[in-house]
Amino acid sequence: MNNSYVFWQHMIDPHKTFLAIALAKLGANVTVVASENLRKDRAAQGWYVPDTSGIHIEVNVNKEKAIKILEKTPKNTIHVVSGIRNNGYMSAVIRYLRKNNLRWGVGLETVDDHGFKGPLKRLIYDFAFFIKRKHPDFLLTIGNDTPQWFADRGYPKRKIFPFTYFISEQDFIYESNNSSLFKLGFVGQLIKRKRLDLLINAIEKSNITNYELIIIGDGVQSASLMNKSRKLSKRGSVRWLGTLPMPDTRRIISTLDCLVLPSKHDGWGVVVSEALINGVPAICSDACGSAAAVHASGVGGVFKSGDVQSLSALLKKTVLKGAPSLEQRQEIASWSKQLCSKNGANYFLSIMACVYNGESRPTLY
Repeated sequence: MNNSYVFWQHMIDPHKTFLAIALAKLGANVTVVASENLRKDRAAQGWYVPDTSGIHIEVNVNKEKAIKILEKTPKNTIHVVSGIRNNGYMSAVIRYLRKNNLRWGVGLETVDDHGFKGPLKRLIYDFAFFIKRKHPDFLLTIGNDTPQWFADRGYPKRKIFPFTYFISEQDFIYESNNSSLFKLGFVGQLIKRKRLDLLINAIEKSNITNYELIIIGDGVQSASLMNKSRKLSKRGSVRWLGTLPMPDTRRIISTLDCLVLPSKHDGWGVVVSEALINGVPAICSDACGSAAAVHASGVGGVFKSGDVQSLSALLKKTVLKGAPSLEQRQEIASWSKQLCSKNGANYFLSIMACVYNGESRPTLY
């Protein structure tokens, strides 16, 4: 089996880097190429890049530098490109890979095809996959409905593999909730797409009591959302923690009884993975890619995006059920190890063996 891989992406970020590091630990020769380092806005949200000493990093890459990297790369290398269109320097990479009949595939998130632009987006991808020749050898599709969405665009199902952002290996941690309050949590930017306003409305509509809503994050809607949340003080409480480093965020998540991600759209939503790995049930909208993991976990729930009634009913059911026991948390955390980078590396290698060696098709969950 080939042992050399190059991951082409826009930015050096922790979620993709964890997988690359795990592959290197299994003996693979891994290169990560990006047009920029971790952006300041992501660092301000608490993101960080882990130790990358086991992998080769190329950063500040443009089209010309990318071609030089490709020319020096062994021909049997397998390339994984982030996205298939509007990709800056990676458009040149894809052209080179196609022209030279090299081994390559694409990592893709859920495509937001809602609204008036939806039909146009579908037509563009129809062209990219159905009409164009020399398809990628495989698609790593991140999101609940993403595999079927790309199958509907004309790409062969046998080459489509469900995927996710695998995160770092983590020991189960649990800080006992000595409070009688049920702890709900939201982690994310305070922007329109994340729909914290919907969560606030749903909590009020559910008439639940004895809860604490913990909010981690910051953004342009901060002031208006704080003002909106004041109405929740009648039956519960709200705690605003602002932006925290990733380790601190993880510690707070471990204290929750349920995490809620009500986004209008999220390609994945890594905070859901963080919650499950820490033994915390998660609720998310069906427009979040991580709805796939929530469904598979068997805990928490998925509601229809933008539907306050659906979210309200799910919140009420969850709170009335009560906080998960330590045993239940341990079971969730144990199941969720498959969302970690070590499992992700083995799953990725199994996909490569399926695509290039004709071995059996692996399953993610």
